[in-house]
Amino acid sequence: MADFKELIDSIRKEQVTLFLGSGFSRKAGAPMANAIVASLKESMPDDIKDDFRGETHLDLISEEYEQIYGRESLINKLEEIFNFMPTDTSDHTCLPKIPHIRHIITTNYDTLIEDAYGPENCYVVRTTADCVNLPKDKTIIYKIHGDFIAKDNIVLTKQDYTNFFSDNNEPLLWKYIQSHILTNDMLFIGYSLEDTNIYTLIQEIRKQVKTDTRKYFLIAPGLLKHKIERLARTEIKYFNAKAEDLFPVLFETLNKRIKFLNEVVSQLRLEDVETIHGRAEDYAKPSMKRESFDVCVSRAVANLASLSEYCLPYVKIGGYFIPYKSGKVDEELEKSKKAVFLLGGKIEEEVKFFLPDSDISRSLIKIKKVSVTPKKYPRKSGLATKEPIK
Repeated sequence: MADFKELIDSIRKEQVTLFLGSGFSRKAGAPMANAIVASLKESMPDDIKDDFRGETHLDLISEEYEQIYGRESLINKLEEIFNFMPTDTSDHTCLPKIPHIRHIITTNYDTLIEDAYGPENCYVVRTTADCVNLPKDKTIIYKIHGDFIAKDNIVLTKQDYTNFFSDNNEPLLWKYIQSHILTNDMLFIGYSLEDTNIYTLIQEIRKQVKTDTRKYFLIAPGLLKHKIERLARTEIKYFNAKAEDLFPVLFETLNKRIKFLNEVVSQLRLEDVETIHGRAEDYAKPSMKRESFDVCVSRAVANLASLSEYCLPYVKIGGYFIPYKSGKVDEELEKSKKAVFLLGGKIEEEVKFFLPDSDISRSLIKIKKVSVTPKKYPRKSGLATKEPIK
């Protein structure tokens, strides 16, 4: 399970981009490749149908269909096939509950992922034009094979795949995809090893860098031994599981601190206490917990400028943010003054003390909220830590 711990650590650090294939929507009743192939074949003339009787590759069958009936007819047929009533969407509804996943790349034509998030929580990128001014407070969903809203961008035939991996096809969108895979680990769910897209995509990305330090994880049930060995050769770490098996374990691992706090609340019989597992950036929205508290406290988990961006948006005017800091903080206090001021705070006092029976120094910083925090703070995922206000 060492690899699983590695995956969990990457997710917790928000270093994982999720890559979802058609298998992720199988349980919901979405048509799989074999069903699409069968439906396309059924519409072909008998002599052509006989020629392709043993063919199972969707890209080749769809290309032949396009040659016979034209592009518009092919896309209309595909849309007809995908006109289904979803059944079990429990895997999709789990996704928004993982606050550490901020970017999802999918090759799926259905809308089940974005439906699970809702328009208020996600932004869908289908074309290069959608890449302009990406929102900072929503999960970004890249539909790299298009959908029925962006029919011109649907990737289905063999030629479509060739065009997709060329530099001339949606250059800005491809640049964004590259940047995510170059900087994040990748978790693939809903793919079989018969789908060469995984290998092609990784190979294309690896061409861009001399040393690929990213990690690749694949969750799929029951792969045969020779396929697992093939994965190992390409340095893709494999978990023999379904998405529905992963999510409970993932939630259990990520929620350990909340479970501990709930146990403390129960044992101490505390009342009117609510524990929340989520990202500070998400719950600081006006519709949630923004400027709702008289006092906010924090551990010494980041520099004061970053902590102020995470915490001051939660404090009411007239309330206090009191961070706990270790060691000498005079220089840090000086460097954070601009951030505290911009975020609506004013440093009033530093209370220094020593831990009991030791010479280890600690400080409590008393920061009063004197004005409303500008709406743009806190910024999108991780920026407060990566790029503190200076």
